[in-house]
Amino acid sequence: MTALAIVACVVALASFILYLAERRRLANLLAELSGRVGLGATRPGGAELVRQIERLQHDHRACSLERDVLATALRSVEVGVRVVGENGSVLASNRFASEVMQGRQGLALVRAAAERLGDDALRGVPGTEPIHIVGPPPRSIKVDAAPLAVDGSVAGAVVVFTDTSNDERISRIRRDFVANLSHELKTPVAAIGLLVETLDGETDDSVRQRLLSSVSTEADRVAAIIDDLLDLSRLEFERDIRTDRVDAYGVIGEAADRVALQSRTRDVPVEIVGERDVWVQADRDLLVHAVANLLDNAIKYSPEGSKVQVGAEHLDDAVEFYVRDQGIGIPAEDLERIFERFYRVDRARSRATGGTGLGLSIVRHIAANHGGDVRVVSREGAGSTFTISIPEDEPDAS
Repeated sequence: MTALAIVACVVALASFILYLAERRRLANLLAELSGRVGLGATRPGGAELVRQIERLQHDHRACSLERDVLATALRSVEVGVRVVGENGSVLASNRFASEVMQGRQGLALVRAAAERLGDDALRGVPGTEPIHIVGPPPRSIKVDAAPLAVDGSVAGAVVVFTDTSNDERISRIRRDFVANLSHELKTPVAAIGLLVETLDGETDDSVRQRLLSSVSTEADRVAAIIDDLLDLSRLEFERDIRTDRVDAYGVIGEAADRVALQSRTRDVPVEIVGERDVWVQADRDLLVHAVANLLDNAIKYSPEGSKVQVGAEHLDDAVEFYVRDQGIGIPAEDLERIFERFYRVDRARSRATGGTGLGLSIVRHIAANHGGDVRVVSREGAGSTFTISIPEDEPDAS
């Protein structure tokens, strides 16, 4: 159901709430009146009035039941709903709306907009206003207000709060994907074009072979960028993950197998250390992917003959996977940015080793989707240690 359709349904629901509120008010007034005048069945006309009051009280009980049903309906809708009478009194408010109206900091902006638009709606003027909260975490909430008319006059207003954060996030992911793809593919695609042009007029077989090898390298680079971008976008879109009880030692072993050829080629052996009997609630494939990415980076940025260690251990209420290398290290000014997509400390070295600049960003998203995080301790010339921390409890799939 679209946001517009949801708002229309909520307005109709709010109008019915006003109708029930009016019926309930009349029932209460007549019940009070009968008690004051002491009407009885023995007085002239009293019996009929008593029957009328009894019927009205029966309707009142029916209204109460309908009110409970409506309250349940309001709780189940995906938006916040707040219904006010013509004097501004709150007739109905579900949990989301109440949280917003009682919220502080960023939500105070939403509350102010709701009050302003609600006042306008009571004067017969509908309105809408999107509010963007910087965070953390960043959040977007759209506020809609509409007047509720009874017999041609405004008898109240409904204010609807729609959390558009996910829609904004998906839109941003799509924009970033297209922008990143077009930007990062320009260089290898241009290189392939130039190489092909050169090949077209080259007659020396040895030169042609070198050019063909370069074309193959650039094509592999394009494929790697696309694969990593697809992985990253999938992680951002599909943040809810399915988890099982996973053997951390098995995860490390599989990740080490994935980089075994690279490890032998560069003469940077991978040593598995740490605890053996460690289990964690996680998505096994994603964890293997994350640890393999860290190992891949460690091998690329380590000198030949050095060693990379990988292990897992229990620490407090989390399981930590760590990768420790004896490589070139990371400058202090770059530590805060290395998990950004396409950020490279040394662009020339990254290109020479075939890096896409997305590996660490993928690791960060995998950790975040498990409710955890990734951090690094590094010093130039003294190596780096990357740690993925995963809570032992199953992550909340909200």
